[in-house]
Amino acid sequence: MTARNPIPDTRLLDALSEPCALYDTSLHYAYVNPAYAEMVQRDPSELIGTYLFDAFPETPERMQIVQAAMDICLSGKTSAMDNLSYEIPLEDGTIAQKVWRICQDPVRNAAGDVTHILQRASDITEQVAKSRQNAAIAREVNHRAKNTMAVVTAIARITSRNAVDYESFLSSFTGRIDAMRRTHDRLNDDAWRGLTITETFETEIEQFAADTGADYSLAGPTVSLSVSGTKDLALVIHELLTNAVKYGCFKTAGGKLTVSWKPIEDGVEIIWLERCTHKVAAGETQGFGSRLFRMLPHVAVTQTYAATGVHTTINLTGDIAFA
Repeated sequence: MTARNPIPDTRLLDALSEPCALYDTSLHYAYVNPAYAEMVQRDPSELIGTYLFDAFPETPERMQIVQAAMDICLSGKTSAMDNLSYEIPLEDGTIAQKVWRICQDPVRNAAGDVTHILQRASDITEQVAKSRQNAAIAREVNHRAKNTMAVVTAIARITSRNAVDYESFLSSFTGRIDAMRRTHDRLNDDAWRGLTITETFETEIEQFAADTGADYSLAGPTVSLSVSGTKDLALVIHELLTNAVKYGCFKTAGGKLTVSWKPIEDGVEIIWLERCTHKVAAGETQGFGSRLFRMLPHVAVTQTYAATGVHTTINLTGDIAFA
């Protein structure tokens, strides 16, 4: 067995909050400071004199990475390993997943020969988690932006088909985009968790009712929608509300809108019932709305007409949760 080189003075390392370890040239632990022992949840006596890969067994691929970094250091150069993931057994029997950034520096004797490797480790678990979270958020933002642009393009195209002139196009188009904006703002305020059916209706109807004194009621259990479900329902509500103003229960004074909903086997059924003070003709409200409804994969809208007003059934499927 080769003679061991004397261990350098480690008193300064004892006081460091940065985890540090010393290895001899055969990669046996010669010293670990308290911060290192705490980081790996091991007693120093378990590590001193133990071969690195016996103390922490590695897969062949990972062993090659670590060995290569150590060989660089033994040749007299500093080496580093980023984003090394380790599973650390804790006292309570659970496993902590840790990610470290590890640097190795050669330690030389008076003759300039490398006698030890000083390893310094930084726990970057939180930074890596935040980086991954930010990357996931960026992907989600990109996905939502693409979906939003696709919807805006479709709305512009279909609106133009029904517009008789530029002014009517601009009025209809901006109204629909404003509906999307209101829903977006409400979702953003709620941390993009999706809204309830009640919140989605209130986002569209409250301001209108405040301005016009429209009479309406909402009744049903608490039902939480996904983000996409919230957006789809908001567009449907805006179209139905626009038609109610032009042709239905809000065209003349005294009309009333009653909205109720209930769970069904694969989602939720919403009943939109208008009571008008004037006669409504079947087919009078057809146009953009019927085309929009067909665009939405998780929304099925059916309408029937009576002299007193339109009766609309909205079936929503997808990510729906009942309280």
